Amino acid sequence: MRAMTDDGSGMTGGRSRILEAVVDVIADEGIDRASVRAVAQRAGVSIGAVQHHFRTKAQMLEGAMAQLTALFEAQARDDAAAGAEAPDSPGGSARQDGPGDPLLVLRTMCIGLALVDEESRRLGGVWLDFVATSRVNEGLAGIHRSAWARLRGLFAYLISEIEPGHTGPESAADLLLASLDGIAVSRMTEPQYMTAERAQGLVEAALVAVRAVEGGRSSGAQS
Repeated sequence: MRAMTDDGSGMTGGRSRILEAVVDVIADEGIDRASVRAVAQRAGVSIGAVQHHFRTKAQMLEGAMAQLTALFEAQARDDAAAGAEAPDSPGGSARQDGPGDPLLVLRTMCIGLALVDEESRRLGGVWLDFVATSRVNEGLAGIHRSAWARLRGLFAYLISEIEPGHTGPESAADLLLASLDGIAVSRMTEPQYMTAERAQGLVEAALVAVRAVEGGRSSGAQS
């Protein structure tokens, strides 16, 4: 997950400005401190301005999680488009590890979800706060379920593109997402142990594991 920035679509004003402030407060102080008052102060607006858009704290959190989800999905689409539009390597196929390869797209997304780099860790920590709170907030839980369902489908599609003979791309996508969740939690809670280098290595190992096809044969051995 890369940083939220002003893309010219109103991120610096009104509702989006408030939602960006929500994310900033959570990133810096935790979700428990993301009160309407704290968000208003961070956004430089009145409490009434926040309540104009969000009548309750729950609505404010749901709006921010939806915004963060939309940001990540837009980045995923950009990554996928970049991979699809780039020319293949001379004499190679679209499944090679290089420009135009769905494996490159999948790896890029996995690195972001596993919070390998420091920029990803900041917004990733906010996402994990949202997920934890979704246990008692059905609105947040619904956003998470919908986002992960779409992501699961995209991962399954990419895996089937990488390995056309794969017998279970949906199960492989489940395994990959679960692995990335674990790496991300470890990156946030024990960064001295789960360094960027270790996280990167685990992402690569997970990608090899989920590319296994019939008979337990790993496609990595053929690359």
